[in-house]
Amino acid sequence: MTPGSAVHGRNRSRILAVLALLAAATLLPATPAQSHAFLVASDPEDGAVLDEPPEVVTLEFSEVVEPQRVEVLGPDGHDLASGDPAQDGEAIEQAVDQPTDTGVHVVTLTFVAADGHSQEIAVAFDYTGATAAADDPDETTVEETDDEADDEGDEPVGEEADDAEEEGGDEVAVVDAEDAAAGGALPLILAVLGSAVVLVVLGVVAMRRLNRADTGGDADGTA
Repeated sequence: MTPGSAVHGRNRSRILAVLALLAAATLLPATPAQSHAFLVASDPEDGAVLDEPPEVVTLEFSEVVEPQRVEVLGPDGHDLASGDPAQDGEAIEQAVDQPTDTGVHVVTLTFVAADGHSQEIAVAFDYTGATAAADDPDETTVEETDDEADDEGDEPVGEEADDAEEEGGDEVAVVDAEDAAAGGALPLILAVLGSAVVLVVLGVVAMRRLNRADTGGDADGTA
C-alpha cells in the first residue's frame, strides 16, 4: 500500500464517522430545552364576541403546566380574576368576576412548562353587554308599547263613537217624547172638563129662562 492510499483511507474513515454521528443525532429524542408547552384551546376562544360575561375562563395546554399568575383585565385595566386558578390535568380554570364595562378583555397566564422554562400566553374576548339594555328600567319595552296601543284601540273612535252618541240621543228623545205626551194630555183633559162645565151652566140658565117665560105666559092668560 502506498502512502497516498493510506492517507486517503484515513480521510474516508473520518468522513464515515462524522456521518454516523450526524445520523445518530437526528434519531435522539428532543432534549427538555427544545420542548415548549403551547395552548391547545380556550373558553372563551381567542377573539370571541360575547353578549353574556363568562363566569370561568378555561385554558388547555399541550402538556401539564404550572400556573404562576392569571389576569383578566377589562377595558378599564381592572383585574377581574377571582381567587387562585384551578388545575385539571392540562387545563387551567380561572373564576372571573362579572365585568362592569363592555369592550375587549385580555386573559394573560404566566406558567412554568415541564422543561422548567417560564412562559406567558394571552387570549382576548369582546364583551358587548347586549343584555344590559334589557335590564334598564328607564327604557320602554316593545311589549309595553304594544299593550298601550291595544288599550287605546279599545276606546270608540270615528263612526263607532258617533253611533254610540246617536244611540244615546235616541233614548233621550224617546224619554222626552213620553214626558211631552204626558204633560200635553193634562191641559187637554182640563179643557174638556171646562167646556163641559160651561155647557152645564148654559143649560141651567136656559132652563131657568124657559121656566120664567112659561110662568109669565100663564099669568097673562089668567088675567
